[in-house]
Amino acid sequence: MWERVFEHLASEADNEYAMIDSTIVRAHQHGAGAPKKDEDQAIGRSRGGLSTKIPALVDALGNPLAFPLTPGQAHDLVGADALLPQIAADILIADRSRSIG
Repeated sequence: MWERVFEHLASEADNEYAMIDSTIVRAHQHGAGAPKKDEDQAIGRSRGGLSTKIPALVDALGNPLAFPLTPGQAHDLVGADALLPQIAADILIADRSRSIG
């Protein structure tokens, strides 16, 4: 259901400009213990524990266009590389993606 909602929002995008940013969400220790299926769960282990990074692409109005999931230890550019081909706008706003460490 959520995928259809986001696809509908993306179909009516305001492509004056696009924005990319990412956030990290922590995964509960039991969240990664389920039997593995064919799909990657995008849960990674970093200094802070189990986490997932959510890079998001939004239109000029802030409506979500795409958000692939990556493991928490993945660099922001991994998510950006997946999002760049989907950008229809001429202008992109993003922060300077850098790694700490």
